[in-house]
Amino acid sequence: MSQTATLNQLVNTAAQLEVATHLLLVEWLVKLQQQLSRQQRLIEEQQQQLKAQRQEIEQLKEERDKLKNRSSQNSSVPPSSDLLKKSSDKSKRKKGKKRGPKYNHPGQTRNGFGEPDQIVLGELENCPVCGTSLERVEEAPLKVQQVAEVVEQPVEIREYRRPLYQCPNCGWSGYSPLPLGVKEGFSYGGRLCSIVGWLGYGGNLTWRKQEYFVEYVLGVSISQGSLAKMQKWFLESLLPSYQQWLSYIQQPGVRCVDETTYCIDGIKYWLWVATSDQVCALMLAPTRSSAELEKLLGSDFEGILSRDCFSAYNPQTANAKQKCLTHLQRHWDEWFTFLSYPEVKPDNNDAERALRPIVVHRKVSGGARSNWGAQLVAQMFSFLETMRLQGKGAIASLSELLSLAGRSPPGLEST
Repeated sequence: MSQTATLNQLVNTAAQLEVATHLLLVEWLVKLQQQLSRQQRLIEEQQQQLKAQRQEIEQLKEERDKLKNRSSQNSSVPPSSDLLKKSSDKSKRKKGKKRGPKYNHPGQTRNGFGEPDQIVLGELENCPVCGTSLERVEEAPLKVQQVAEVVEQPVEIREYRRPLYQCPNCGWSGYSPLPLGVKEGFSYGGRLCSIVGWLGYGGNLTWRKQEYFVEYVLGVSISQGSLAKMQKWFLESLLPSYQQWLSYIQQPGVRCVDETTYCIDGIKYWLWVATSDQVCALMLAPTRSSAELEKLLGSDFEGILSRDCFSAYNPQTANAKQKCLTHLQRHWDEWFTFLSYPEVKPDNNDAERALRPIVVHRKVSGGARSNWGAQLVAQMFSFLETMRLQGKGAIASLSELLSLAGRSPPGLEST
């Protein structure tokens, strides 16, 4: 083969290699472009997902803030669920202001407790530093401080001895009566029982803790059977006043009503409450229907009814109705009754406050174990709230009712 033919063959081979190289390069570039396009689409899809997730996160944050900052001012939750919060504006916070009463205010115990039951003279014979005998400075006034203290035996044990008498004229015979506040056949007086009653319902102490208090603080032994007898004495003593309060509630006037659940031996019941300016009455009922409200207020109630938006209140007759503004929804004719009747409040807080101690008691006790026990809960909390409304001491008033057991209760003027 000549050199010219060889040279031409080499040139053709080089050209073919160059064409093949260009084809491979083009193919690689096309594949690279396709890969870049797929990555670009994937990036765009991920950006869209991120954008959607950001929007969802912002929406969730907004909903969280709404729930976190929800109160009776901006939602339908009751005022009792509001929490005390510090002002977010630091400029509005007063700096350097001491909490509590103002300086030099008239104190409650600053001037002592009146005539003391016991006077204790604190004397020193020797100097506490060097032991030398001391001489009293006669012209200097005494430093006096009154202290209220529980005595070692705060309970007095009394033994009543009653002779048997017989009438020579008619033949009657019998023992002299026990004083007021002492129950026949029961070993605990009315004052002690009143303290225990307040601890159980006003202080929400369990029976076990009541038993501990009586034994280790008052120094008197007691059994849970005696505590049960106390509860029945409460029930008997409170019933006349409780019936009087129920009758008062059905008279014309402003009545705030509400309801909450209460269990009897694990079965759900309902406690309905109606309050006025003087009286609080709670009624135990098996349902949450409007029929129970009619039992509480009566079928021909002529007063003003303040309530929330629960539908069971709608059928109840009343001279006027005021819906709680914290549950603002509709029924505009029942939202602004308080503008026409100055004695009506724009909220239902009175009824909610009356139910709050029952809810705490329910959580502590888990409910009642018997029907009479649940009825006592209704009567006892009616009594405690009524005494608060009337500005009376619960323990002293309960002691008075225990003393009057079986007699007519103190009267209540209707308004």
